[in-house]
Amino acid sequence: MKFNWVVKRIKRKSKKLGKKFALAIIRPIAPKKFKSIKFMELWHFFSRSELNHICRKGLALALDYLDKRAAIIVETGTSAWGTDSTRLWALYIESFGGRLHSVDIREEPRQTLGNLGANINLYVQDSVDFLNKFNTYEKSKIDLIYLDSFDINWDDPEPAMKHGLREFKSIEKYLKLNSIVVIDDTPDNLDWIPLTAHLEAKKMHLKYGELPGKGALVLAELRNSSEKYEILYHSYNLVFRKIS
Repeated sequence: MKFNWVVKRIKRKSKKLGKKFALAIIRPIAPKKFKSIKFMELWHFFSRSELNHICRKGLALALDYLDKRAAIIVETGTSAWGTDSTRLWALYIESFGGRLHSVDIREEPRQTLGNLGANINLYVQDSVDFLNKFNTYEKSKIDLIYLDSFDINWDDPEPAMKHGLREFKSIEKYLKLNSIVVIDDTPDNLDWIPLTAHLEAKKMHLKYGELPGKGALVLAELRNSSEKYEILYHSYNLVFRKIS
C-alpha cells in the first residue's frame, strides 16, 4: 500500500512538473493577442487554470457568443487565482478590442494582477454600489457580465443568493439585446453541493424553487421571464442572454 501511494505521488508530481516545464518554454513565445477564441480559452485554462475546470465550458460558451467583436465586459469578483477569469476577459479585450471593468471589495486581487493593459480597469468597491453607478464608468452598454462576487457558504447560502439578485437588478438596465450574463456557483443538481449541506439545499429548493447558488434567485426570475431571457447553459455555472 505504501509503495502504491509513493508511485501515485511521484506520478502527480511529474505531471505537475511537466506542465511547469512546458509553460516555461511556451509562455515566452505565446501570443499576446489571439485570432481564435477557441485557442485563446484553451491557452488560458492550460496556462492559468485547469483544462478540466468546472467553469470552463460555461465561460467558453459565453466568449463564443461575443464572436470576436470588440466588447464591453464587466466582472464582479476580480479573480487572480482559480479560474483566473479576470485574465481571461483581459486576454479577450487585448485580442479583439473593447474594455473590461472588474470590481472587487478587496484590494488583494488588484495588487496581484497589476496592470493588465490600457483598456482593463480594476476597481476596489462594493459590487452593487459599483453597478448602480456603472454609467459613470462606461457610456456603452454591456456585452458580457460575469457575476462572481460574494463567496457562497453552502451551509448559509441566502446572503450570497440575495447579493446575486441585487447585482443583477442593478445592472439589468445596462444590458442590451443579446447581452450575455454568466453567474458562477449556481449548480443545477445536488452533486455540486457538499453532502453536509444537502439538507439546507433542499430547504432552499422548497422555499425558492431553485437549488442554492449565487444566481439561484436570478434563475427563479428567469423562469418567469422567458420572453426576455434565454438560458444557454446551466451546470455549475449559469449562462443566459437577453433576447428582448
